[in-house]
Amino acid sequence: MTGSSTANMRTRKYLRYTTGLGIRTIFNALFTLGIAGTRQIIGLGDQGEGLFFGYNGARFGILRRSNGVDNWTEQSAWNMDRLDGSGGSGVMLDPTKGNLYRITYQGDYGVITFFVAHPSSGVWIPVHQQATGNVSTAPAIFTLHLPLMAAVDNGSTTANPVLRTSTAIAGVEGVATKAIATRQAFSNSKRIGSSSEVNLFTIQNKDLFNSVTNRNSIRVFMLSIAVDGEAKNIEFSLRRNAVLTGNTTFTNIHTENSSVAYNTEGTYTQGTGSVKFSSHLSNTDSNVIDLSSLDIPLPVGETITVTARTSGSTSTCSASLNWMEFY
Repeated sequence: MTGSSTANMRTRKYLRYTTGLGIRTIFNALFTLGIAGTRQIIGLGDQGEGLFFGYNGARFGILRRSNGVDNWTEQSAWNMDRLDGSGGSGVMLDPTKGNLYRITYQGDYGVITFFVAHPSSGVWIPVHQQATGNVSTAPAIFTLHLPLMAAVDNGSTTANPVLRTSTAIAGVEGVATKAIATRQAFSNSKRIGSSSEVNLFTIQNKDLFNSVTNRNSIRVFMLSIAVDGEAKNIEFSLRRNAVLTGNTTFTNIHTENSSVAYNTEGTYTQGTGSVKFSSHLSNTDSNVIDLSSLDIPLPVGETITVTARTSGSTSTCSASLNWMEFY
């Protein structure tokens, strides 16, 4: 590894926090022994916000990242069990061996608790708590719409720290509500007479929304399709991250109220993008399809393209896609 190198992996889906519910994340990890000038972290978060276990240089601890600022608490300063053999558990933690970790957070001004599983009994050992209630004017972190992430950074060194993990999960402690979701839709029609797929329209969950990092979760839940023409067989498809050429400019659905932008002019590159749904219609037909059971997300920075192709005769092909945006 050369100096100033980083590597990270994170989930495409984000945890969707619901006000009034706590969150919980559990993961396993095996760290390289800490090296001065490097960093290894794993937990719930990204480059701006998050809660993690990891190494800050040679010292192991926990990280609360808030508004881009890192706040480390070294293992020696943990306030419940330092896992150095002197605590109530009697456990001496070795982060270079595989261990199970857990983080819970009540949200907003609630308590954050960090746990490590007892290596023999599997019982969760609370090792540290942080609280901002009745203490701070700012919440512990500013958003909980976050992915699971593991990351290493060798700083200005040429060291090669390796962080390993094989499983992780994050969720809310209760039933999520759709009350704070907004519903949006987009539709378009084109005259198509090609057996090759044509881009009816493409929607994108933008990286930035209202000039800040976008963390909106989006779920597609309904597709309406219709045909008017001579073709006897028309295929409609939903493709994730298809490649467009030509005019690839995206236009905002609504600048202030939606993180989605659309494109209707780009040329679809045949065979690109993974198919998430496909349906057929005859020459004068229509259909409304409930997609909610398929759980089709639109992660930040990704696209969904609605394509259509005919058996050769020209037909007017129309489609409307409906989705929910969770803030």
